Amino acid sequence: MPARSERGKLALPSTRLARLVEGDLTGHRRQTGDDGRVRFVPVGEGSPLEMVSRTEKRFLGRTEIAVFRAPVDLSVPEASIVAVRHTGGLKRTGVTAVLVQGGELGERVASALASDAGLAKALLRLDFTRFEIICDSEGSRVEVELMGATHVAIALPPIRSYIHLYPDQLDAMTKGLEEVRRVVGSV
Repeated sequence: MPARSERGKLALPSTRLARLVEGDLTGHRRQTGDDGRVRFVPVGEGSPLEMVSRTEKRFLGRTEIAVFRAPVDLSVPEASIVAVRHTGGLKRTGVTAVLVQGGELGERVASALASDAGLAKALLRLDFTRFEIICDSEGSRVEVELMGATHVAIALPPIRSYIHLYPDQLDAMTKGLEEVRRVVGSV
């Protein structure tokens, strides 16, 4: 089962959210495993994306947010979390990476990510609320929580709304993941 995040418990996505996201991920095929895990595999080249979700319960409603996971080739002796964030006040000016948990190798990864211009360029246009490189007992991966790929359901009045994952955001996420793999591969 997916690990616990600092923002809440991650779980398998609902069938509704998986179907909605599938419609946005052109060039990918959805695969659902026997255990309910959802993966989107590119038709051509590229790495597969696993999708889990985080649900925020609110008064008379809930919001289900897609969280995308992608593996990275990184072996860290202790559990580590590196958080990537946008810099700038009203306007984005770049990205930075901060070690949230871990040791010396995690600090080197954070430093390499924070100083890489290619990563900053790729992620500058990505609208994310969480972008983390996580190394734990499940392996090393990137987890990305976007502003898009979110399903909102309200009970009164009964409204359902989906915030699409637009092609420019999918492209920015894909390029960002490629850049993270490149930078982490050189650490």
